[in-house]
Amino acid sequence: MTKRLIFLLALIMTLTATALAQNAAKDSVFVIRNGHIAGAYEVGKDVDYISFKRPSAAKGNYILNGNTRTELKSALVQRKNNTSYVYLSPEEGINTVDGMLNVDHMTLSVSDDLNGQDIDLKDYGQDYEGDSFFYAYYTTSDMGPDDDPIGATSYDWYDLYQGGTILVDKTDSQLTVELYWTGKNGTANLEVCYNGTYTDIKESPYYFTVDGRRSDLKAAFAEKVNDGVALYLTSAGITDAKDLENVYYYARVFLPESELDGQTIDITGDKEYELTFVDNANSTVITLANGLAGKATGSISVKRNSDGTYEASIDIEGMGKDADRSLAAYYVGEPMAYDLSTPNAFHLGEQADVSLHSAVAQHADGLYTFYLSAKENVTTVEGMADADIVITVPDEFMNDMVKGFSGTETNAKISITYNGDTYNQASCGSKGLAMGGNIKAKLEGDQVTIEFNVYSIAKYKASLGGYYSGKVTIL
Repeated sequence: MTKRLIFLLALIMTLTATALAQNAAKDSVFVIRNGHIAGAYEVGKDVDYISFKRPSAAKGNYILNGNTRTELKSALVQRKNNTSYVYLSPEEGINTVDGMLNVDHMTLSVSDDLNGQDIDLKDYGQDYEGDSFFYAYYTTSDMGPDDDPIGATSYDWYDLYQGGTILVDKTDSQLTVELYWTGKNGTANLEVCYNGTYTDIKESPYYFTVDGRRSDLKAAFAEKVNDGVALYLTSAGITDAKDLENVYYYARVFLPESELDGQTIDITGDKEYELTFVDNANSTVITLANGLAGKATGSISVKRNSDGTYEASIDIEGMGKDADRSLAAYYVGEPMAYDLSTPNAFHLGEQADVSLHSAVAQHADGLYTFYLSAKENVTTVEGMADADIVITVPDEFMNDMVKGFSGTETNAKISITYNGDTYNQASCGSKGLAMGGNIKAKLEGDQVTIEFNVYSIAKYKASLGGYYSGKVTIL
C-alpha cells in the first residue's frame, strides 16, 4: 500500500511538471528542485529581469569607485540645450558650477528624454545615434594637469565597462541618481547613489537655435552701419568681435533706424532688413534681405531701448539652397561694441591685457630696438628703463612678415625681453626658457606696427603675446 501511494504521488508530480512545461513559453528556463520542475521563466522577460535587476541601493549618498567610498554632500543641476548636467561633490555647501569645478566632483549629463528612465548601457553602442549620457569623476586633489578624469559616454562606455545601469530622476525639489557600472580590463566597478535636495541652476532665457538644436545665446555685438544698426549674435562665449570668424555659428541682423522699435518684420514682406547666417563649421554663408528671401519664411524684430539695451528675436525656417536650415534666437541686454581693431596691449596667458601707450626706438649696427611701455608720453631711452617689452629686429626683417626665432643667423638676432628675461634663438627650445617665438614688424616714418609672441614660457606655463601700432620716437 505504501509503495502504491508513493507511485501515485510521483505520477501526480510528473504530470504537474509536464503540464507546467507544456504551458510555458517556447523560450523558457526551468528551475529544477529535488529532481522536479519547480517553476518556468520566460527568456527575454523573466530571466532578463532577474539577471539585470537593479541592485538595491545602500543607504546614504556616496560614490563607490572600486573599494573607495566617498560620501556626497552637495548636488546641483544645470539644465541647458535640452540636457541636464548633474554635479555631485563630497564638499558641503557647493552651490555654483564654478565652485564644483574647483573641488572633487562627479559630473553626469543626460538628455531630457532620459530623465526618470532606467538606462541599460547595453542599449548603447558605437553606432548609436539619439539621446546621450556622459559621466566624469574629477578627483582634483590628486589629479595632475595632464591627467584625465575617470569617465565614459553613451558611445564609448564599452571600452571600460562590461555593463551597467543609470537612473537620473529630477523633480522640482528632489534629485535621485543611481549608477551601477561593472568594470573590465582592470577598471574598477563604479557605484553612485544620491537621493536628496539639490541647487537648481536655471536655464538662460536667451537662446540661439540652429536647425532645431538649442544653445544659450552668450554674446552679442552692435555695429552702427549707415542709417541703422547691425547686431551680431552667437552661442559662443566670446568677448572680442574678431573671434566671430572662429565660432561655429553666428548671425548678423541689420535694421534701419526706422525699424528699431520692436515691430515684427515678415522676411517675405517689403520692410527693409538684412540677415546673414554664418556656419563656419561647414563654410556656409546664407544671406536674406527684403525681396531676396528665397524659400525662407519667418520674422525678425529688434528694439533699441533708451538705456542702450536691445531686444532681438529671430524665427526663420527654410533657409539655404535646399531650404533645410532654420534659425531661432532671442536676446535682451546691452551688446558689446563691434570693433575689429587690435588694441595696443600685451598679455601673458589668461591674464588681463596690459595696454601699451608709448614706443621708443633706437637703430644701430643693423638692428632696431623697440621699447614699449604702459606709461604715456615716454620719449627717451632713460624713460624706458622700466619698459614692459623690449624687442630687437634686424633691418632685413622690418618688412611686415612673420619671422621666428629659429632659422638663420639673422633670425638669431631677434629677441623679446619681458620681466628681466630675454627670449631668442639661443635661450629657447625644448629645454630652454620657452619653446620659441616670433615677430612681425613694419616701420613707416614715425609709425610702427609690431606684433610679437613667445610660446610656452616655462617659468609661467603660459605664452606671451602683444601688439602695438602707432607713433614711435626714433632716437
